[in-house]
Amino acid sequence: MKIKPFLFTLLILSIFATGCDDDEGGQTIPPVMGTIQAHLGGEAEPNQVFIDLSEARNETIDRTSWDLGFSNNGDFRVILNSTNGMLAAATSKTDFAGVSSADTAMFLGEVLNVDAIFGILIGGGGVFPPWFSSTVEWADAPNGNLNNTAIDEISANTTENFVYIINRGKNPNGEPRGFMKIKIDRDGAGYRLTYGDLDDASGQTLEIGQVTDFNFTYVHLNDGIVSVEPQKGAWDLAFSTYTDNVLSGFPAPTGFPVPYFVRDFISTNRHQVSVAMVTDASDILSAYNAFSIDDVVGLTYSSDVNSIGTNWRLVGQTEQRLYDDRFFVLQDASGKYFKILFTQLKNDQGLRGFPEFIFEELR
Repeated sequence: MKIKPFLFTLLILSIFATGCDDDEGGQTIPPVMGTIQAHLGGEAEPNQVFIDLSEARNETIDRTSWDLGFSNNGDFRVILNSTNGMLAAATSKTDFAGVSSADTAMFLGEVLNVDAIFGILIGGGGVFPPWFSSTVEWADAPNGNLNNTAIDEISANTTENFVYIINRGKNPNGEPRGFMKIKIDRDGAGYRLTYGDLDDASGQTLEIGQVTDFNFTYVHLNDGIVSVEPQKGAWDLAFSTYTDNVLSGFPAPTGFPVPYFVRDFISTNRHQVSVAMVTDASDILSAYNAFSIDDVVGLTYSSDVNSIGTNWRLVGQTEQRLYDDRFFVLQDASGKYFKILFTQLKNDQGLRGFPEFIFEELR
């Protein structure tokens, strides 16, 4: 489904016709507006796309180019790459050499795996293994709460930092990326990561500093420290796959949460970005066009990274379409407001992985 009104032409023309209150060198600067397509790379969505609305700019990376993100906010938190369906489970040991494949058999194969978890969910007839309700603890909270990550806060005391078994998830073609073990300690104001194969007694060590211009410092477990996100004040939202939650009563909205891998997910920047949803069941295009800067007051804003999430599209067994009763208002880290209307879930060939939206800066 697409929303393709005459609105697009009006928006493009208004870029040149609309003035504003800001001056730069004596020249009037028009508000930023237009159309952006996030190039996720097709149905498997191999890319992660970061978008900066104020610059009408997007930056695309390979979503398998990183595994772990180390917080730069002084809180010693570590996130998993949820775009690959990564999971992590703590062992009972703090000695890296003391953990091997022999002690971790229960985590492997059909347990620490998002696809296997979903298979149990839909095939279990509501009867689940005793450990099933704990699976949500193996994934990071979808709302981005750093107090609710699969890996506990890194302690200053190494004897309190457990060795974790991680499933690195899967590649876009579905191939598994394998299991590894990690142990993370503090290293002054930064981190010390020890990582290796399950039967590697010594592993490799990497020191990771905190760089405050970025939300996280990212690590690929084969390539070391890598560049992923733009600087924290230089992007607003990101498109990719994601490890979300679904309730165990699926498709009924009942039960306990379990990890669930989804496509077409939109994350918002945790750095001072907030989002509100505006609904109008009668005529969303007219409501979007009429919405002005005077209307941003009184909305309910959320800074959760899943504030948009999957709330812009409906994907079920019988239909896949945009929600046509809503648009979103985003306030960025500099205080600017933008309205956003999603206009495409699939391309002209009916393939997902080519989302599109229109937006306008509100002044």
